[in-house]
Parts: sequence; structure tokens; C-alpha cells
Amino acid sequence: MDGTRPRRWGADGGFTLIEVLLVVLVLSALLAIAIPAFTDQRAKAHGAAGKAEARLAYTALETLRVERQTYDVRVAELVAVEPELAGVRDLELTGTREEFRLTVQARSGVVFGVERLAGGSVRRFCSPAGTSACRPGGSW
Repeated sequence: MDGTRPRRWGADGGFTLIEVLLVVLVLSALLAIAIPAFTDQRAKAHGAAGKAEARLAYTALETLRVERQTYDVRVAELVAVEPELAGVRDLELTGTREEFRLTVQARSGVVFGVERLAGGSVRRFCSPAGTSACRPGGSW
């Protein structure tokens, strides 16, 4: 023997308390950045889906307008033209011969809508304004 003591298993292995605390601190900082970014992306995705549903309903409404020469149709008639609208949340439609207003509520709670005014101009609107899916002016 050369006079050195045999090495014991685990005697010098492992991490110090300071090292473990630093790792926990770094992971906490990363999570503090990642979680809000993730939740904002979910809201944006719900908003994009709501906008797509409103566009789809508008396209179906214009299709019926060409056939019937009026915007005075029921939601069930829109669904008959575009079956994808059957799963749309809170689709509402009011219309006359020349004007209409349709709204769709996204999963995020934001309401997206399209309306045709008396002069023939079409306006897209949303509420509440200033959310991740709805511009501060209330348009999309």
C-alpha cells in the first residue's frame, strides 16, 4: 500500500447547497419569462380562431346574399351553406335587405364582428378593445 486511504463512495460527490440554490434561481427566472409568453400565445390563438370564424360566417352570408338578394337570413341558413359554422361559439346575425351585423365570440371571450352599414361600407369590429386579439381602436 502506498499510504493513501481508499476513496469512499459519495464522499466528495454531490452538489453544495449554493449550487442547488443557483440552479433553482435560474430555473425560476426562466419560468417567470416563459409562462406569461405562453399564456399570451394562447390568447392570440383563440383570437385568430375567432377572426377566422367571423370571416367564414361573412363569406357564407355574402353567398346567401347573392342567391337571395337580402341579408335577412337565419344562422341555421348560414350553417347549411357552410357546415363548419355549426361549432362556432355564440354566432349571432341580424340583417335587413341592405344591412347586417354578425358577431362571433372567441374562446378567449373577445367578440369579433362584421357589419355592413347603410352606405354599403363594411366594418370589422371587436370588443373589448386593446386585448391581444383586438386593437385599441376596436377593429381587427
